[in-house]
Amino acid sequence: MTDRLMIQRQVAAEGARRWETAATILEERLRDAAARIESLNAATPWGHDAAGREFEQAYMAGGGPSTLLTTGGRLAGEAVSAARVLNDSVAQVVEADAQVAASTRTRIGQVDPR
Repeated sequence: MTDRLMIQRQVAAEGARRWETAATILEERLRDAAARIESLNAATPWGHDAAGREFEQAYMAGGGPSTLLTTGGRLAGEAVSAARVLNDSVAQVVEADAQVAASTRTRIGQVDPR
C-alpha cells in the first residue's frame, strides 16, 4: 500500500486565507480591547480607599491583566504567522506539483515508444 497525499488546491488555499483573515481580525480586536482595558485600569475605578487598594493589589497580582493581554497578543500574533506559513506552504506545494507534472509530461514526450 502506498501513502498518498492529495491536496485540494482551492480548498487548502481558501482555508488558509480564511484562517489568516480570522487571525488578523482577532489580533486587531485584541489590540483594541487591550488598549481599552489599559485605559480603564489607568483611571483606577476601584478607588484609593482601603477597599480599593485591596482590590487593586489582588487584581494586579501576578501581572494582573497585563499578563493576560501580553500573552493573548503574542498568541494572536503567532496565529497570524502560522496562517501565513500555511499560505506559503500551500503555494509551494502547488508550485512543486506543477513542476513535477510539467517534468513528467516532458519525460513522457521523450520516451521512445518502441
